Amino acid sequence: MNLSKISIKQKFTFSLMMAVIVSTLLVGTISQWNARELVSERIETVELPNLLMKIRNQIDKEISLMQGVTEQLASDSFIQHWMEDGYDPQQESYVVDFLQRIQKQHNLTNVSVADR
Repeated sequence: MNLSKISIKQKFTFSLMMAVIVSTLLVGTISQWNARELVSERIETVELPNLLMKIRNQIDKEISLMQGVTEQLASDSFIQHWMEDGYDPQQESYVVDFLQRIQKQHNLTNVSVADR
């Protein structure tokens, strides 16, 4: 392609198109870089800490539930008397029923008692 055979109007149009393309690429690249930085900063400073706080609160809730159930079982007079009386086999079915009610009430996978 010989540049001397191209008219000034075509050279000007070509130069203008190149300037628009280069400026558009430059603006697009800078905008994408800024957006990436903004998203990264938002994830690190807002979203990730919020997610971790939700997880922590859920774990604390579950631990508190388990502590409450443990205290309930440890202070239950029926269970205490059953253990003090030597684990009467006739009352064992009542203990099992009681533990199953506790399990269903608190949506637990397993409930048991152990002698200290």
